[in-house]
Amino acid sequence: MDEIIGILNHQELRKILGMNGCIYLDLVNVFYTNLQFVGQNMSPHVKGVDMLITPKEWFAITGLRHEGQKIERKALENFNKTQFFKTCMRNPNEEVKCFGVGKL
Repeated sequence: MDEIIGILNHQELRKILGMNGCIYLDLVNVFYTNLQFVGQNMSPHVKGVDMLITPKEWFAITGLRHEGQKIERKALENFNKTQFFKTCMRNPNEEVKCFGVGKL
C-alpha cells in the first residue's frame, strides 16, 4: 500500500484516495466506452442522452489543470531525456532497460 501511495504522490494524484461517495462502475464504463470527441469537446452518450462537455467543464469536474510552465531555451541545455521519462513512470524508482507505454 505504501508503494501505491508513493506512486500517487509522485504523479500528483493523491487526491484520488480522498474521494468518497458512490461510484457506479458500470456507468463509468458506459461513459468512456461511448465517448467521442467533437472538436475539443467530449461527447459521451449515456443512457440515451447525448452530452457535450467542454474542456473548461471537464477541468472543473476533475479538478485537473490545463496549464503549463513556459520553458526557456537555457532550461533545455541540461535536459536529461532519460530522467524526464523516469518522472513520467508509474514507479520512477523501478529499474528499466527500455521505456514502453506500459510503464507510463
